[in-house]
Amino acid sequence: MLIPYEQQQAALNVVESLGYHFPSEMNALIDHTDTLIHQLSHHYHLIGGINNNVVLELHHRLLGGESTSQLSLEQLAWFRSQSQTLNDDTGITILKSEAHLLYLCAHITLQHGEAVSPLRWYFDIHLLITETSIDWNLVVDQAVALGWTFAIEQTLIRTVDFFSTPVPAWIYTQLQDRRPAQENVSRVRRLQGQDPRWEKVLFGLRALSFTQAIRLIFAWAFPAPKYIRHRYNIQREWMVWFYYFYRWYEAGRALVVYVWKRLIERINRSSR
Repeated sequence: MLIPYEQQQAALNVVESLGYHFPSEMNALIDHTDTLIHQLSHHYHLIGGINNNVVLELHHRLLGGESTSQLSLEQLAWFRSQSQTLNDDTGITILKSEAHLLYLCAHITLQHGEAVSPLRWYFDIHLLITETSIDWNLVVDQAVALGWTFAIEQTLIRTVDFFSTPVPAWIYTQLQDRRPAQENVSRVRRLQGQDPRWEKVLFGLRALSFTQAIRLIFAWAFPAPKYIRHRYNIQREWMVWFYYFYRWYEAGRALVVYVWKRLIERINRSSR
């Protein structure tokens, strides 16, 4: 659910009164009232319903967190203005097709990265394009305004590759010709890698002070044993401490690969 930014706490209070709550394993990792965590978050993740089988996400932003530059509150206001109510008994309000398409593309390419995005997310885009009417001129105009032209282009290309989705050929030319000079194309390329976790982590840490960054890194490196047991599906009789070393090893290996790729990228750029 996308809720108004200024009503996020009120919305959280409402769903908590209905029995929804933060998963216990996440409570072991973070304090949801921590302003530092809130800076890097764009939604609340809760569970509830019968046997806690319902997952409810309250999004007060669409991408990134409080201090990221991917989508400002002013830009978010445009998405909120692009809404429509379903003509059925539910009366649910959803995004219009153009805004929905832009978000679905950015969710893959800017939020998660192509390599770790499941095929069904691309199929969502395919269904949106084939089952609704799209104003492609509006899509291009807003992609330019948001600085998402490369992200939208790349996601549409992959969707067409997967499903032969009917995307007009002129869309790619427009996205390329009207690409803003300040658009962060390199970030999209780095997120296309097989393991984009460090690109996302470092992107978030840039928004924090040195002290805040150290505090967050410490919380990530030394979470509560309860979280470790959940994260790595450790049986009750197994020792937890070994998995801390495994966690650090995996993160360190990914960091070395990330730094190496960034170095190669910088060398290639300087040699042009």
